[in-house]
Amino acid sequence: MFSYSNASSHKCYYPEALDNLHNGKINKVMAEVISREVMQHILVTEDKHFAIHYNVTGFNAVDTKDANNNNIPDYIDSVAYYAELAYQKEVVELGFPFSEIDSMSSGTPMYDIFIKELKNTPYYGAMQPESSSFPNNSNFRTSFMVLENDYAEVPKFRTTGIDGLKITIFHEFHHAIQYYMTDNSARVLAEMTSTFMEYRFFPEILDYMQWVKNWFESPMDMSLTNEESADAGYAMAIFFQYTHRKHGDGIQLALWKELTKNRNPVDALNNALISKSSNLQDAFCEFSTWMYFTGDYSSSNDYFLHSTELPEITFTDDVKFDQNELEITADLIPFTFSPTRVLVQSNEKSTNDTIIVILTNTDLDNARNGQSLRKKATYTLSKNQLPSSQQLGKLSLYYIDVSDAVYCNSALDFEGERGLRYADAYPNPYRLNINESLHIPAPEKSAVYDKINLEIYTPDMKVVFTGLKKVAVHKGQLVLNLEENELSGFGDGVYIFKAYNDDDSKIGKFMVKK
Repeated sequence: MFSYSNASSHKCYYPEALDNLHNGKINKVMAEVISREVMQHILVTEDKHFAIHYNVTGFNAVDTKDANNNNIPDYIDSVAYYAELAYQKEVVELGFPFSEIDSMSSGTPMYDIFIKELKNTPYYGAMQPESSSFPNNSNFRTSFMVLENDYAEVPKFRTTGIDGLKITIFHEFHHAIQYYMTDNSARVLAEMTSTFMEYRFFPEILDYMQWVKNWFESPMDMSLTNEESADAGYAMAIFFQYTHRKHGDGIQLALWKELTKNRNPVDALNNALISKSSNLQDAFCEFSTWMYFTGDYSSSNDYFLHSTELPEITFTDDVKFDQNELEITADLIPFTFSPTRVLVQSNEKSTNDTIIVILTNTDLDNARNGQSLRKKATYTLSKNQLPSSQQLGKLSLYYIDVSDAVYCNSALDFEGERGLRYADAYPNPYRLNINESLHIPAPEKSAVYDKINLEIYTPDMKVVFTGLKKVAVHKGQLVLNLEENELSGFGDGVYIFKAYNDDDSKIGKFMVKK
């Protein structure tokens, strides 16, 4: 069964907290940790928006190092600095409404942040919503925040130390803003927005990469408008990277203002895009093509920032176009897409050409009603001009699109073979913590299930791996698979492999990037 996240921890507690609030579900273990608590010290931040509660001894203690000798642990100084920075960026500069006045449950009128040891939880941090603090005022909702006391545990935290602290503050503080504005339980949009805040203000920190790979791996399964799994929002925050590069700031604020009107989440997102002279259907159609230009297929940073670091899209199919016509089909739920790579065999050139066909379902009405009805797409490529066909880009080919009207389909055409690199290992580069497997080509004279000797060397011929691997099939190729745990000790750099048996051998290379 498809899983939205195989990362080692959940980003935050917000979805579970909403369950606690609205449905009476209580995780007693978490409720003891994610709670207000009398702690040994309180620091009120300089601008008096936050009160930070912390211990210097015991299970929840922070490191007491105090380099500036101000009698406050350096870690707490950092919490105070980044909490106020989050307020400045998200409230003052982006314009989100917020009042730090709270329920006074912890003895201060400021917004309370509790620093605790969270190693026994799956969370980076937590924003705990509370009920309305004042009778007859349902629009006044309070909350508090719980943050980790050091962000040191690996592999739980893919981003550790102060970097882990600051992205979590920006993430959780925006949940506090969201809850202050409305208790509309648009979970995916909530996580999309909070995760986007990390990218918006710390684009150099790539923590979101551990989540976004799920969308690149399963674009046919993950729907932008499906609110069933909040974890999907961590991956789908990349959609807001697209909107930010296209339209700048403002869409997230417009979105949450729409949600305060109890809008359907799909309508709220569509209306927010309309405020920028776009709409959800057109935006998602263009976004689905952007998802191709990543990894080795990136075009500098013309599309996503850090596009070379993003994983490459997983194609629904790799097919050879060696006849007069080729029919590509899909049967998709709303706001998903199906990418197919087509290798166009050529008798006139030394290399073949490549077409990336992207079939994209933008069924707004179906999504708005919370339904996942599938609609069909049929896209036919032809080497000859046919009645009702249209010419395809710069290649001498034609296409006929008879898909359901909810589809917006596109074809990216490239001269030469693009992306078919099976002579060497792939994906290349292999990205630790992003790609799950490395596929090394098996010797020509081998068959499925044969045992093959595999050796991997550094460029100075130091052996870093030896072992027997069984031949498997991946995308029609005979390969030897190396799993993530077998590559976890590899550092950045180029490696040489030799795969051999008694009859044949294959030598090649690949690159590893963290």
